[in-house]
Amino acid sequence: MKVQFISHIPGDFHEKRKAHLHFVPFYLEKMGYKVNIIHKKSWPFFYWEYLKFKPDVMIVSGIIAILPTIFKRIGLIRKPIIYYWGDYFHETMGAKWGPDKCAFIEFYCAKKADYVTTPSFFLNNVGEIVGIKTQYLPHGYLEEIKQIKKSHLPELNQKQKKLLKFIYLGDVNTYKRVDRIINAVKGKQCVLYIIGKEYGEKVIKDLPENVIYLPEMSHEKAIQYTKACDIAVITSDQDSTLKMFEFMALGMPMLAFNGRINYVLRHMDTAYLTADMNEGVDRFIKEKDLALKISSNLKKMKVSTWEDVGKEYDRIIKILTKKDG
Repeated sequence: MKVQFISHIPGDFHEKRKAHLHFVPFYLEKMGYKVNIIHKKSWPFFYWEYLKFKPDVMIVSGIIAILPTIFKRIGLIRKPIIYYWGDYFHETMGAKWGPDKCAFIEFYCAKKADYVTTPSFFLNNVGEIVGIKTQYLPHGYLEEIKQIKKSHLPELNQKQKKLLKFIYLGDVNTYKRVDRIINAVKGKQCVLYIIGKEYGEKVIKDLPENVIYLPEMSHEKAIQYTKACDIAVITSDQDSTLKMFEFMALGMPMLAFNGRINYVLRHMDTAYLTADMNEGVDRFIKEKDLALKISSNLKKMKVSTWEDVGKEYDRIIKILTKKDG
């Protein structure tokens, strides 16, 4: 069985082990599938690769998904397409490309695909409202992260070593609202680590003394630092960020924005959810047992591994190819 992946996967993702849906091809290969990956630099040649590879099924994601779905519509592609609906195009790219255009692409892909999966309860509900049948399929985590040992945190003075430590992992920009957690910890008896790639409007500037920025690093190193901290921070209004599922698997207490994440986590039970990061930081500093309570509850939750996710795609692919045959 042949599967072609088309997405914004970077060309070197095999080496860097980039997280996200990108782990699924590894597990499909383990199950005996032949996998062809079209990464961002290969987008212009995707149809040539399709003709050459002759896949049985295509799995598409990201804004590039518009091309395979249009090609399927006009008969140039005749194989089933699974659309991974994991992004809010009109939100993430609307400022650059126009929200109306991005929303059209997002919903066109979802409507025209043969099957739609989404790691977001929010998007699953949106699909139900607008008449798009979707399957909620959450992100997984790598089982090996539980075996990774915590690392000594860099750039701490003696006083800071004794303080509560927050950590933010991911893209560093205004869309993710990283500026809010920076302002929330300013001048307080805690330390905030920010690890990720900065792009767009500059956020990393004139940082308070208790905020330490570290550029993008390997997944393993980021987990080592995460385990050495006390509280993980999610500032974006999303219920499908990959890091959330990893934090859940690790039993890592979370301070998160009170929005769509409510679909997955509960306030004061499996996370501390707030519209005011400042208030959330204060609460964790004052209530020493709060993080322990949340961690204990998280460890009782069932979290899928990437192997579980791969097996579910295997099931979907077999259903689609049987229909196609």
